[in-house]
Amino acid sequence: MGDSQAFREAQRRRLAPLAVAVGGHRGVGSSTVAAALRARFRLSCTVVGDAESFDVDPPGEADLLVRVIGAAPRRCDVRACATAAPLIVVAGKADVRDDARAAAFAAEGALGRQVLPVSALLASATVGPTDLDALLAREPADDLVRRYGLYGVGLARARLAAEPGMTADALAASLHAASGIDAVAVAIRAASTAVARRRDARLCTDLRLLAARDSSRDESEHALVGARP
Repeated sequence: MGDSQAFREAQRRRLAPLAVAVGGHRGVGSSTVAAALRARFRLSCTVVGDAESFDVDPPGEADLLVRVIGAAPRRCDVRACATAAPLIVVAGKADVRDDARAAAFAAEGALGRQVLPVSALLASATVGPTDLDALLAREPADDLVRRYGLYGVGLARARLAAEPGMTADALAASLHAASGIDAVAVAIRAASTAVARRRDARLCTDLRLLAARDSSRDESEHALVGARP
């Protein structure tokens, strides 16, 4: 890679959209949470292996780690939460927990981190016009149970019973609101300062390396003037 290209690449990384790495022990629903983040917020999400260690930085070009835990935190979750990288902890499959909020609160003590209960199924739920009648049937179809989960089907039926004229879009919005995913959006915004600080530090490192080379010295040193250390 030429120095000019490397200079442009360093700038591209600083201005690129937020990239998220989602990980957790097998079976906790990392892929489903990643899909929900993509669907709800159009985030670039990569599912990473639980065995990977990120003591300082997220993997690849990811800016933020989302750690998904099960009903109770494991040792691997405790290790993952010791990272210095920006991290958000999500207690997945909240729709199948008897008291998801209480379980998340208990996990906070073990992990030393805020834990957000989330139902990824509800967060990414879509509702079509034909689904409204299907949800009100005496026995909802297996497809609906697979898409929304038993809790989600029950919640959707209750909402439709309380508001018979509810549209498909309104019901979808109601399920999204009940999923807990909005709290993750708040946490992502709160992490933005730390993410920007890390990007600035990485950019300064890249520019200093390029400034040491003859061909990109002038433009790199000029860019360093405006970059925060």
